[in-house]
Amino acid sequence: MEQTNQTQYVKVTWGIALRIWWWIIWRSLLAALAGGFVVGFVAGFAMAIAGVALSMTQIIAALFGGIIGVVVNVFFTKNIIGKKFKDFTLVLLKSGQ
Repeated sequence: MEQTNQTQYVKVTWGIALRIWWWIIWRSLLAALAGGFVVGFVAGFAMAIAGVALSMTQIIAALFGGIIGVVVNVFFTKNIIGKKFKDFTLVLLKSGQ
């Protein structure tokens, strides 16, 4: 029996968009919080020992936290591509030129 690779398009609903968003956001949030805590603690401790002012420490920790948040979010956004959900799979299709 011959199999055909026929693409079936799924209409994007708010429910599907919410499922995809939730898959990304809760993982990103937990990982960013954990990573930000560890990096912030280590950086804050090192800067306190070095005698850096508290206000500068807070600014640097916020920058590190933001960078970690962006990196983690991009990581999970990449990982969701190809993910099989209950009734659809999130894939990228090459468009015809």
